[in-house]
Amino acid sequence: MTQTDVANRISASTGIDESVCMAVMNEMKSVISREIAGGIIIKFEGLGTFRRSLRKEKKGIDFYRKKQIVIKEHYVPQFRFCKEIKERMKG
Repeated sequence: MTQTDVANRISASTGIDESVCMAVMNEMKSVISREIAGGIIIKFEGLGTFRRSLRKEKKGIDFYRKKQIVIKEHYVPQFRFCKEIKERMKG
């Protein structure tokens, strides 16, 4: 399912124009990515939590040059589904 498919379903169920749904979804993505980069935790009740997590410095291998490299510590985005969704997936 793509973003357009989601916007179409929202539009069909709410009666809001598809272009408005797409605009809201695009703005939602930019707000989430901007706030997570700033270290803010975003919680959606019934969906899950967006946050950033710190990956510590580690050694890795550059397979192209066949050398050992150091991967500096850095932040990565993380999403955790809520307990209800996890239970649904278990069936």
